[in-house]
Amino acid sequence: MKSLTFTALVAGLCLLALAAYLYPWAGRVDARAASLKLAQIPTSELRVKAESVTKFRIPDSEEWRKLITEWGAPKFIAAVESQSAKPELACFAQTGLNLRVTDLAGQTITTSPTGMAPYGYTSRCAITGLEFVASPGSEFLLHVTRLSSKAEDEGKLVIMPYWRYEKDRLVGNMIAPVFIQVSLGVGTVGICCLLVCLWSYRRQIATHRTA
Repeated sequence: MKSLTFTALVAGLCLLALAAYLYPWAGRVDARAASLKLAQIPTSELRVKAESVTKFRIPDSEEWRKLITEWGAPKFIAAVESQSAKPELACFAQTGLNLRVTDLAGQTITTSPTGMAPYGYTSRCAITGLEFVASPGSEFLLHVTRLSSKAEDEGKLVIMPYWRYEKDRLVGNMIAPVFIQVSLGVGTVGICCLLVCLWSYRRQIATHRTA
């Protein structure tokens, strides 16, 4: 009886620890917000040497704030989406575009070249666009000037958020319900083991008193 009590105790504690380890403590998010396009401008509509100005806004919805709480703050990229069968970002140096981002007061926002591509996009280029950071609810102006009459790769100028290891985050978000079910199942068995331990311990006490 003592061995049963000890075995049930150890098994129950181990199973509860495993359940806690497997449980996805990070909350699930609406991952659709991660693929938002904040601006979309066909490059064919841009005239040479004429500046085009487009206003865009960083999301500030409840879903967006929950997303950045779980995943962290993203960076934003301004890049040209190629007209290809698969989602691909064009080499930025070959687009013939000059980009500048300002706030509504005209103050220039710091941007830097990046070789990153949001999840779902491919690129064969060292530089895919310009990246910048921004707070939820901020409003900006995208200034675009086409420098040449012919670009090697026409497409659509887009502004999108992206996260490092975004694919891993999306996969984790998708399989979270499975881990919840597994964790609850393992935890339930662990609790049953502890109940067996308690029952066995009480039997030992009762047997000892009647002896």
